[in-house]
Amino acid sequence: MFWNMLRASEEYTCYCEPCHEHLLDHVSKPPGPVDPTHTGVADYWREYRELPLEELREVWRPWFGRERFSLESGDNAADFARFLRYLIDSAPRTPVLKLVRFDFRVQWLRKVFPRATIIHVVRNPRSLWTSSVGRGSRRDDHEPEPHARWGRFVAYTEAIARDLGIAVAGHPYRSFYAVWRLSCESIGAEADAVWRYEDAVSDFSGWAGRHLVEIGLLPAVPTVVVRTDSLGFEFHSADWYAAQEREVERLLSEPSGIGPGFSPDGRLSTESEDLGEAAPILDMRLQWS
Repeated sequence: MFWNMLRASEEYTCYCEPCHEHLLDHVSKPPGPVDPTHTGVADYWREYRELPLEELREVWRPWFGRERFSLESGDNAADFARFLRYLIDSAPRTPVLKLVRFDFRVQWLRKVFPRATIIHVVRNPRSLWTSSVGRGSRRDDHEPEPHARWGRFVAYTEAIARDLGIAVAGHPYRSFYAVWRLSCESIGAEADAVWRYEDAVSDFSGWAGRHLVEIGLLPAVPTVVVRTDSLGFEFHSADWYAAQEREVERLLSEPSGIGPGFSPDGRLSTESEDLGEAAPILDMRLQWS
């Protein structure tokens, strides 16, 4: 919703999910089907189609969406920086990058692009789990396998958890919640602003006035179709979700409670390489006072 809202403005060039592991396949083919809940979207990849495909092939790498989901400020990922820089420099208007799978890469992003405005988009984990498994699907969320209609969103989170060494016994919502919880901590340490999905959907006009118009991101409150049916959660009761979340919080307080990749305070334990002096700079002109 936020991506498409800024995309509709003449002020911005908004790239959707640069880390998608099938990005080139999507860009090189005609626009495919879109999620029916994504109102007003006909083609997710329009901005990429305006770029020379061969140039895009030269700078994009499959690993961006498949591995190394943790990048700290000193880590060397020069090819990743080159790819993002290419998108930024190619944008005819102020660039906006909608980056999923960047939860634990935000320290690297801040180091490589120190002038970027980083906005953390937050959604209630219970409704996020419902959306990921399939709202209204009545699926068994104990084993939410990828589905032709409901997608593979849970599988993406599981891939991140495996890569980071997050392992929580029990219902898969526990690992999902652990990733959500730790990602909020990771991004929150660097974010310039937080946009809460529930706040925007509950009172979009008031939210947009404060977060978009007053600070100069948009000249007026945009026209957006808001889906309030996205606010609820399914599959389990509130008490059940609360019990799972309490158990994850307990494990987070213990040494290696959720996996060998984490220390007791919930932060990643990794070794970093020196990035050097060649870090490019991103100026998105989305600066908060």
